[in-house]
Amino acid sequence: MLQAAADRYDYTPLLRRTDPTIAPLIPIDLVQAVDVAAEMTGDLTATLPLIADIWQQVSPDLDTTANMLGVLAAFTTTATAAGATAWHDVPTELIAEFIHAPGPSAGDVCRLRKNVVHGAYLALYDAGLFDVVSPAAGVDPVPGQVRTDDRGSVRTATHDEMLILRLASRLAVSSRAVHLSAAAVAICSASATTTEAPQVLWGHADLTGDARQLALAGSPSATNDDEARIEARIVTLDPWEAEVLTDWHTELQAKDKPGKTSRVAPATSVLYTGKQALDSNSAHVGADQQVRKAFAIADLGRELGFSAGSLRLWAAARHVTSFATLITGATIAGIDPFTLHRQVTRGNDHGRARTRA
Repeated sequence: MLQAAADRYDYTPLLRRTDPTIAPLIPIDLVQAVDVAAEMTGDLTATLPLIADIWQQVSPDLDTTANMLGVLAAFTTTATAAGATAWHDVPTELIAEFIHAPGPSAGDVCRLRKNVVHGAYLALYDAGLFDVVSPAAGVDPVPGQVRTDDRGSVRTATHDEMLILRLASRLAVSSRAVHLSAAAVAICSASATTTEAPQVLWGHADLTGDARQLALAGSPSATNDDEARIEARIVTLDPWEAEVLTDWHTELQAKDKPGKTSRVAPATSVLYTGKQALDSNSAHVGADQQVRKAFAIADLGRELGFSAGSLRLWAAARHVTSFATLITGATIAGIDPFTLHRQVTRGNDHGRARTRA
C-alpha cells in the first residue's frame, strides 16, 4: 500500500522529537509504582513518578511527555545496569554516552536525550531532591555543533525544549522576583517578540475570562518589508501561560504599598519596571534578559538557531498541521501565512544543514 505523502504544512514532525529505538511511556503507568520512601532518597527508578508529575505541570504536548518518559526510563535502566542507584551516583561520562546515540537521526535523538536527562535533574531540583548543578548541563548533544557567535536563522523551538524551558523558568527566581522570568517566557511563547513583550500592559491581559487572552501591539516595518511587519492581534493563552501570569500578578499585588502607584495598574507594563519609554532599547533588553535566565538554566543558550524568536515561532507552528491551520498560525504570529512558512522551514532547514555538516 502506498503511504500518503506528508503534508508540507504539517509542522508536527518539527516540534515533536522522538527516539525510534525507545517506546513512549504513559505517565499513568508510573503512578502505580510510587514508593515515597525510596523516592526521597533520590532512587533512580522510584523518582520516575515524581519527575513525570512535575513534567506534566509544564508540558505543552502530552505525546512529547510520553516520549520523554520512555527515554527517561531507558536512561535509568542504563544507569542502574552501570551500578548507579540514585541520581547523585550517575557520572557525567555515563550521561554523555547515553546522549550521544548513533543512527541516521542522531542529531534530534541526541538533543531529545540531552533534554530528557537535564529535565529530570531540573525536576528533582524543583522537588528538593537534588541540590547541585545538573551533571547533564554542558554536555553537548552533538559534539562540536553548538552555537558560538553565529546564531544563523532562528528555528522553531520543539515541544521538549519548551517543557524544560518552562520548568527552568520557575527555577529562575531571585530575591526581588519569583515569577518574572516565567512571565517573560509565557508572553514570548504566546507569540510576542521581545520588543512587543514589555509593551504588554496589565490592561491588555484578560486572566479571568473563560478564554484567557493577551493583546499584542504588533510592530510596523520601517522599510516596508513584509517579513518584518507584525500585525497587532489578540492571542489566547494556554493554561500554563495564564497560570504563570496570574502568579506574577498576585506576587506584584502583594508588593503594593499604600499611597504608591499600583504595580498592577492597567496602564503599567507586565514585565518592564524601568524609567525609560516602553519602546526603548532598555525595555527590549530587559524582557530578553528574563528569557535568557531561563535559557541558561535549561542549558539551551548554545543551541543552533535558538533564541526568544524560537518561542514565537513555536507559538504559531504548534497549531499548524495543514494549509488551513497555517492561516491560524500566521494570525497568531501576526504575519502572512507564507512568511510564517518561510521562517519555519528556513530556520529548521538551517539547523539540519548544520547538523549534517
